[in-house]
Amino acid sequence: MFKFAVKKLIKNKWLSACLIIGCTLAVAVLSSVPIYRDAVMQRMLEKDLERIYSEKGVYPGVVKLRANVQSVGNQSDLTRTEAYDKYKTEFTEILSETMNVPLINSYERITFANLRAYRYPKDKKDNGAYVSLMGQNSLEEHINIIAGRMCSDKISEDGVIEVIANQMTLYNTKMVMGIDYMITPDITSGIELKIRIVGVYEAKSEDTDYWQRDESELNNAIIGSFSLLSGDFAKENETMLSGFTVSNNYNYKEMRVDNVEKMVKGLKEIEGKFLWLGSVSAPAREIMESYPERADKLFLTLTVLQIPLILILVLYIFMVSGLLIEHDTNEISVLKSRGAKSGQIVKVYLAESMVFGGASFILGIPLSFLICRFLGLSNGFLEFVNRKTIFLNFSFEIILFALVALIVFAITMLIPSAIASKTDIVDLKRSRSKIGKKAIWEKFYLDVLLVLLSLYGLYNYRSRQSVIISLGTSSDSVPIDPFLFIMSASFIVGAGMLFLRLYPYLMRGIFKIGRKHWSPTIYASFVNTSRSGGKDRFIMLFLIFSLSIGIFNATAARTLSKNEEEKIAYKTGADIVMSFEWRQTTDESGKTINVEAKTDSISAIEGIEKVTKVINETNSVVYGKKAKTTRGTTLMGINPDEFREIAWWREDILENNMDYYLQLLKNNSAAVLLSSSLKEKLSVELGNTINIQVLNGDRLTCVVAAFIDYWPTYYENIDGELEEKDMIVMNYNYLQNQSAPLYYSIWAKTNETVDTKTIYDGIEATGLKLISLSDRRQETIAAKGDALFQGINGTLTMGFVMTLVISAIGFIIFWVLSVKKRSLQFGILRSMGLRQKGITAILSWDQFFVSGTSVLVGLAVGFITSKLYIPVLQISAAASDQIPQLLITSSSADYIRIVVSVLVMIIIGIMVLSGVTRRMNIGQTLKLGED
Repeated sequence: MFKFAVKKLIKNKWLSACLIIGCTLAVAVLSSVPIYRDAVMQRMLEKDLERIYSEKGVYPGVVKLRANVQSVGNQSDLTRTEAYDKYKTEFTEILSETMNVPLINSYERITFANLRAYRYPKDKKDNGAYVSLMGQNSLEEHINIIAGRMCSDKISEDGVIEVIANQMTLYNTKMVMGIDYMITPDITSGIELKIRIVGVYEAKSEDTDYWQRDESELNNAIIGSFSLLSGDFAKENETMLSGFTVSNNYNYKEMRVDNVEKMVKGLKEIEGKFLWLGSVSAPAREIMESYPERADKLFLTLTVLQIPLILILVLYIFMVSGLLIEHDTNEISVLKSRGAKSGQIVKVYLAESMVFGGASFILGIPLSFLICRFLGLSNGFLEFVNRKTIFLNFSFEIILFALVALIVFAITMLIPSAIASKTDIVDLKRSRSKIGKKAIWEKFYLDVLLVLLSLYGLYNYRSRQSVIISLGTSSDSVPIDPFLFIMSASFIVGAGMLFLRLYPYLMRGIFKIGRKHWSPTIYASFVNTSRSGGKDRFIMLFLIFSLSIGIFNATAARTLSKNEEEKIAYKTGADIVMSFEWRQTTDESGKTINVEAKTDSISAIEGIEKVTKVINETNSVVYGKKAKTTRGTTLMGINPDEFREIAWWREDILENNMDYYLQLLKNNSAAVLLSSSLKEKLSVELGNTINIQVLNGDRLTCVVAAFIDYWPTYYENIDGELEEKDMIVMNYNYLQNQSAPLYYSIWAKTNETVDTKTIYDGIEATGLKLISLSDRRQETIAAKGDALFQGINGTLTMGFVMTLVISAIGFIIFWVLSVKKRSLQFGILRSMGLRQKGITAILSWDQFFVSGTSVLVGLAVGFITSKLYIPVLQISAAASDQIPQLLITSSSADYIRIVVSVLVMIIIGIMVLSGVTRRMNIGQTLKLGED
């Protein structure tokens, strides 16, 4: 059976090669999902941990236990030293079992706190100084002795314990190096120990990962030998032992996502076991705890984005395997007529699918890693940069996904073979005589059903989003209909099938319109298309689906990228927003007044084109009708003319454009724009008068000119909270003239060709003290560098490129085999006197009626699908992440790429087909036809 299958594969070597290509791509695409998900999550983890380090100055790889053993006897039967030995050992063991990360360094510290140090011999006037006696292992490797020497690890012959201290300890305690001191926990305790400071140390500045700001804890501490203090000394002076610290510093750059759950479990176990003793510090835990949920969301997002591509691959495999089976129908019918059972025939193709699957498995998994490495360079849709290679990890999950792809492939290939295995010679002849037999999907109206289901999904999504926006809540609080994730693909397939249902009527109508005028070549093409028995429909659906997905992926990527840029621009308000420190002074009456910073020099900085002053107070009080008031209202004062040129705005956000609202402020200096949230709170309408009390206590009388829902920097709710934020926009000059000087920020428009460093250097050169700065350009770069954003763009890019490649391969395969099946027809036409140009013309018209129509419909369906279903990609976004509203953005360059690719594909197809017909032996073809 296996040998027979191999012989068949060799016989159909080109089709077999195409099937292996399709199956390999299916394995590669599906198995790349877990690889790329883990790689993106790994990059997210690294960036999050680096952010802790850069923003908070805390080394993210530290896990530290600070334990107090003074009250341990109340909790257990252990003594202080027994608790010290037991708990530090358990802490270390748990970490060694769960933290599968390289350890950079660690230390143990033993502490004898709340001791009083007196000069020896004791002076009655000496009140002593409070100190802590500590011992810390490996200390000498991380300090520099700047005076004296390192302390000894033994008690001297005269009973003195040698210690060292830092300069801050000497300053705080007034202790002196070289002087003997007596330390005691209590003057009445009877315990007196003699110490001598023999050296002064400082922490090595380069060992920030070791110290973790712990040097501040040593600013009232004298440090002795760890081996001395943690040994018999601790047992002999147990009542003085107060606590211990164990700190492990792991290389956070080596933390892996696949080990996150295990690490979090270990850290939770540590907290549950030791938190009563003191405190447990693990800066990375909070980030790591969120990763399983984030990984699930990322996996869902990437899978959803991959579904259309997987469907294309399934269609491709189904088409090529169908062509392979159709090529073997004569052989199958002969085997069936000679007594072969259907099961035996299916086993032959099962053996073939195993050969295909084995080859695809071997080739597909390495290809999946290559694809993911390629995607890791993505900086946007079809944009790639030279950056650090993403971490790619091999896991059992990759094998599982590859096996799923192979199973789907085997099923897709065996379906047509199972159908063909029931056909003998008689059935085959009958089936070939039937023309126009309806497909299953036509009989049961699956096309209409898919379109209706996808429209239902769209309605369901919009209902869900209206709930999220009206409540201002998070997306997790509203359940998700699973169908939402596949409804775009469902709409494309349904729309494509619906067109194929109408296609015969369209062709019939065109034919009737020009029946008396068609040339013989066009007439022959019409006849072939109408008598194909629906065999052309599969390639048409394949092309429609492929091109629609290509358009959808391209538009989705452009839209998401543009939307991210617009969200940042809306949040920032302008290219750069700066705030400078004002100084305060008092007037003759003693009232504090603000003296504004001299910001005129800002406009002269290279790279800054225009500037405007914007007042932005957040605690204004507004008085409306019926004694209604609101507090905590944001008050923005703007210069209308300057603001229009500098502030970012998109004209479709509000019912009227920005010029309309700015003109209202210009026409009446006392006019104000109120956020719609204030309309009901203050019981006001257009034209009503309101009073505003600014932060310095001054009151202004204003007139309501318009209500707004959006304005640069304004969010009605923040981070999905239900708390509403109110805003008033008014004329800057009126606001400053009617009150004492109010604090303002500088909004600037910059020249995109000038780098931000030049601008920053110019700001620094002004000598003004900068309080805050928001840079739209830098925030956009950071957003595009986000691992999740790159992951989505990379996946869409892969889908777009793969779609074009698969479409080209499938297109050429289909038409080459179609022409070979029509060799008798072309032989007859050539024998009747039709020249090669006529054959080429027939093929060209075939391409126009089948491929050209499919391309036009595919572009149209892709455009419609993008308009309807790209907003669904915001399904996991909170309400605050959907401002401004998503605007579908497409690039003409993407359409040009697709159209050019398709045209090249069609031209190559015509050339290949023309070459095939040119090489036909007419005599042999006619002889075969007679046989």
